[in-house]
Amino acid sequence: DRAIFALSQHGDARAAGILREYARNAANPTRQREQAVHWIGQKSTPETADFLYDLFTTLEETRLRERILFAVSQMDVEGNIDWLLGVAVNEDQPINIRRKALFHAGQAGATAERLTSIYDQVSAQELKEHLIFVYTQLDDPAAIDRLLEIARTEPDPRLRQRALFWLTQSDDPRVDALLREILSGTTIP
Repeated sequence: DRAIFALSQHGDARAAGILREYARNAANPTRQREQAVHWIGQKSTPETADFLYDLFTTLEETRLRERILFAVSQMDVEGNIDWLLGVAVNEDQPINIRRKALFHAGQAGATAERLTSIYDQVSAQELKEHLIFVYTQLDDPAAIDRLLEIARTEPDPRLRQRALFWLTQSDDPRVDALLREILSGTTIP
């Protein structure tokens, strides 16, 4: 642990290379590899991002892949949000990884427009339900617009209910109008 930390504090390319090789080596303990990934991610450079993208594709350990998603979301590198959203919509990825990618993309600053467009691109109910939650974390009227649309038009009653639940946590006046529609029978909850 101390050696990984010490290497992370060195500013030279040799130390960075050692950390990268340590993170890449499946024979090393997962916990220490996670730490190496964490410290690698502290260097916000396009080269570091490219290394983490590549490493992600070679790993099977869920914890390490999740650590990479987090590290990428913390780096201020152009293209990181695109990469996270690419992971999120990739149906070859496990649902839990896709969910984490969505969450981290939202936390990293993905726009409501980008995130709301993903709802129609995914088919898994669990992912759609998670997207509904992600929208609640955005401070953007477009996210509320999408939640209102889901509450009004989503064919899946469970997803409509989730959207309605989160909308009732909002102080947006349009929510009151939706509730009146539901009570009057104009909109099916």
